[in-house]
Amino acid sequence: MGIKGKRYLSNRTKLETVIPLETPFLLFVDPSSACNFKCKFCPCGGGNREVWGKNKKPSIMTYELYRKIIDDLTEFPEKIKTLRLYKEGEPLLNKRLPDMIRYARAKDVVEKIDFTTNASLLTHDLGLAIADAGLDRINISVEAMDEEGYFSVSGVKINLSEYMENLRFFHQHKNGCHVFIKISDLGLGNHTEKDFYEMFGDLCDEIAVEHVTNVWPEFSVKEELKSTE
Repeated sequence: MGIKGKRYLSNRTKLETVIPLETPFLLFVDPSSACNFKCKFCPCGGGNREVWGKNKKPSIMTYELYRKIIDDLTEFPEKIKTLRLYKEGEPLLNKRLPDMIRYARAKDVVEKIDFTTNASLLTHDLGLAIADAGLDRINISVEAMDEEGYFSVSGVKINLSEYMENLRFFHQHKNGCHVFIKISDLGLGNHTEKDFYEMFGDLCDEIAVEHVTNVWPEFSVKEELKSTE
């Protein structure tokens, strides 16, 4: 059973004690600003494009651009503490993701590499590839506890048994990668937190139920979810 925890580490260095920094602690690089889900609670999802405006054009980062970003990190005097290959899209949509992880690891310019994913595309082969490439941590967002809930929340139909089997396979072949699985309290539906822990607890090292709050101007998570009912 995965221990109960949180998405990010709690023992962080307080910035006010160390600034100005010569080397950033954290760098976000988005391999894909596109997502295969259209989650109602997410203004980044395809179901909420009006939030971003007409100029929002989701895309897949080229490997050439990514290599330049990593190469430029050698200009810093120290290693970046964490390279986060995620910002708003689904990183597994980028077919070069394993190569991206491997390249950053080979350049030795970061201490840790992680990303957040809905894991719907995490096949056996892809899981082995990203684990072998040297990923340190994967944050897996579970959107619902059943297939009906998944479609209601994300607008996508999934085979939940196959999804969970892929998560189990990755956890068994993680190659040292820390596996964190979480769900939002709104994604629980009629299920309890205990149901979630029992269902997914054996598929990860750490597990949590996150509590959603509104942070985007003119975008209410609860109002968006009401529209799916």
